[in-house]
Amino acid sequence: MFKTQVEQQKTDFNNLTDDLQTKAQEELDQIIGMNQKAEKILGIMSMKGLAHGYQNIANNEGRKAFFWNILSIGSLIGLLWFGYEFIIKHDGTMSWTSLISRFILTGVGLTLFTYGAKQATNHRQEERRNRKIELELASLDPYLKDLEEEKRKEVKKKSCK
Repeated sequence: MFKTQVEQQKTDFNNLTDDLQTKAQEELDQIIGMNQKAEKILGIMSMKGLAHGYQNIANNEGRKAFFWNILSIGSLIGLLWFGYEFIIKHDGTMSWTSLISRFILTGVGLTLFTYGAKQATNHRQEERRNRKIELELASLDPYLKDLEEEKRKEVKKKSCK
């Protein structure tokens, strides 16, 4: 009777330890799965952070390009108004000094228009470049999912340069 109780308690103890071990393993597997999800989320957040930096630069360049476009259009409108008022509507004779001053003022207007248009073009190109980098960084993770973690980091570093 005493031996059967000891055997029963050993069996119960072994069953309890097996159940505890099974539950502990399940919990550990869940923790590992949650850790992997957290790492994935953090990786996405870091890539979005990098992409967001390029997005901010692109937005800033877009605003600058818009300003330069407005300046160049304004100078073109001013130049057309000047040409209409002081060249086309001009009554009477035109002296050499007034002709030369009008050419100089027209040249200044054309220079301002050209400079503004060139600056707008430069800022638009920079905006496009940053938008392209932003999109590349944002869409990079699906292509790298099969690589090892170290290689992924290496590729991401190279793509940011």
